[in-house]
Amino acid sequence: MKRSKLILSALLVAGAAVATGCTRANELGLAPLDQPAIVKANGAQRTSEVTMYRMGSIDPQGTLITMQVTDASVFFSTTADKASVEELVFHLADTNMAPTSAVPQGVNLRNQELRITQTTSASMEERTPDALTARVHTALQYRAAMILDDGSLYQLGNTMTEPVDLDVRATRYFGGVHVTVDGAPQGQCWSIPGVIEISNCSLYVETDGDATSNND
Repeated sequence: MKRSKLILSALLVAGAAVATGCTRANELGLAPLDQPAIVKANGAQRTSEVTMYRMGSIDPQGTLITMQVTDASVFFSTTADKASVEELVFHLADTNMAPTSAVPQGVNLRNQELRITQTTSASMEERTPDALTARVHTALQYRAAMILDDGSLYQLGNTMTEPVDLDVRATRYFGGVHVTVDGAPQGQCWSIPGVIEISNCSLYVETDGDATSNND
């Protein structure tokens, strides 16, 4: 897992909050995170990536690769004593795998994404006015399409990762909320049957958004 990046991100964001004053964030309409809140964030910073081990007929020797997370959507909410993660969607960069003797046409993947498929309860590991960490135990669904010889896209069957603990951390700062998602599914992550098996993944995502009061 990208723990060093997570720590650096938290320090930078916390420093910004101290420098500008956390009370100012309230004036901007950001809900304090130790109160019931709704956190939404979109986009992905350049540090966002998935590291994985790839092996199969298209990569018979096996390769450790890093894939960029090009976009993300994070949505979670808290009450007085509970947290729930309602949306985690991570769009992955296009992948072009070279031809092999087993797959002479190669494999070009588009519209790759990892996501949760339902709202999931989470435990609150940390909760202060300016920082909240929710840990959710869930599988992620992998979706992708493959380019066919005629240039059209063929939607592959969805596959699920092994359940994994994902730490979703929100840090409030002047002007917004910085959100990170960090986790490492072990064993098989996802697969394209007969073509590729992905295992031992490590996911790290950084994005920004805001926090509003949850009055429900």
